[in-house]
Amino acid sequence: MIKAISDKIIVTELKRSQTSAGILIPLTAIEPQAYGKIISIGPEVATWDDDSKNLHVGDIIVYHKMGGQAISMSNKILCCVPYSSVYGVLEDETLLSELKEIQTTAIQPTPEAEALAGGSPLIQRV
Repeated sequence: MIKAISDKIIVTELKRSQTSAGILIPLTAIEPQAYGKIISIGPEVATWDDDSKNLHVGDIIVYHKMGGQAISMSNKILCCVPYSSVYGVLEDETLLSELKEIQTTAIQPTPEAEALAGGSPLIQRV
């Protein structure tokens, strides 16, 4: 897949799709922060003697929405986040149950869109 380097953390981007009360949240809804499931941690990410304070692969983190670089890989949206942009590890069970991975699909561009994109494929979040 992809391995984090330096002080970076690679996460699978997560979004809320439905609240616990059943209210559907559109993908375009603006949230002040982003959520991600850690899949790789760089070797320079700070560690403490108390392991309970460290980040681990599989943790769901909250990070600055503009704090990372999005990467489309294997029909998933991944994000490379610097350690300094991480706010914390999410532990709210209700919110954890509302988070889902974002899937992507390639779409066929119109000739006009293909010309604007320089021939690169378009990616749509679904």
